[in-house]
Amino acid sequence: MTDTAAAPQQRGFALLLVLWAVMILGVVAAAMLAGSKASQRQAYDGVDTLRRNAIEDAALARAVAGAFASVDIAKKPGADALAEPRKSHWRRDGTPENIRFDGHVITVSIQDETGKVDINLASKDTLTALLKTTDLSGADIEDLTNHIIDWRSNPKVSAKDNIVPVEYVGLGYAYHSRHGPFQTIDELRLVDGMTAEVYDQIASGITVYSGRKDIDPATAPLAALMTLPGLDRQKAIDVIAGRDKGIPYSPPPGQTTIGSSASPGAPATPAAPAAGAGPGGPPVTGGIIGHALSITAVVELDKGREAIRRSVVRIVGTDDPVYVILRDEERVQRRQ
Repeated sequence: MTDTAAAPQQRGFALLLVLWAVMILGVVAAAMLAGSKASQRQAYDGVDTLRRNAIEDAALARAVAGAFASVDIAKKPGADALAEPRKSHWRRDGTPENIRFDGHVITVSIQDETGKVDINLASKDTLTALLKTTDLSGADIEDLTNHIIDWRSNPKVSAKDNIVPVEYVGLGYAYHSRHGPFQTIDELRLVDGMTAEVYDQIASGITVYSGRKDIDPATAPLAALMTLPGLDRQKAIDVIAGRDKGIPYSPPPGQTTIGSSASPGAPATPAAPAAGAGPGGPPVTGGIIGHALSITAVVELDKGREAIRRSVVRIVGTDDPVYVILRDEERVQRRQ
């Protein structure tokens, strides 16, 4: 083959190499571009998460301040960021409040845990009344009440009350009874006889953070109110409706409850500290110092999203005021 005949083949081979090189460079460039976009998305998501957390933290702090007293927004730095008029104490019975922060609408509700039934300290009668609000009846209520008391109690204490300890392993469970205070209300799901349906019916009215044997009817949710003598569902609904009209709860003659906080900020009679009062310890003094508050913040985000944060905090001081987070129960995002 002459040099003249080989030249087109050499040029074709060179062109093929060039095309391969261009293709490889294109693949590399595409990979680099994809990596850059992924890094950009990660950075954006990180900033978005930090921003969302900051908004949730602001809502949490504002709720605690609202539980104490009105906040003079105009005198605080960044006053125009909280587009909210000065107002009195926020209600602590789960009534929602709307605020604006950093261009977002936030719906915040406060539930004072003293309004709920403390499953670590409630009497047998109170637990029975609580379970009567569910679909259970008769012997099932009696058995489940005894099993709850057995779970939270020393076996010797259970024996004094003629409660037979449950042998969980013998019944096929992969765990033993705690024989100590419940650490969370979710732990109640582990008690023999507790079903998902029954738990869902009472979950809004129970706590492990109250540290009290009785409930405060001025902040109690429906499930807890119905444990009070003489209150059926309709009467309990009427009590809650009366709060909107400023009508305080009046217990029947002879009924005793802890001090009512029907008037915002009214002091509650402190209960004596009790062993096994639940995570975080019992309340310290009157007012809301020492109280545990469940705070739910729903933040309207962009693009039709909303972030939900549920936290339990313990009030430990009045300077600014001071609180500690006992538990972040849920932090989720969802589409509206």
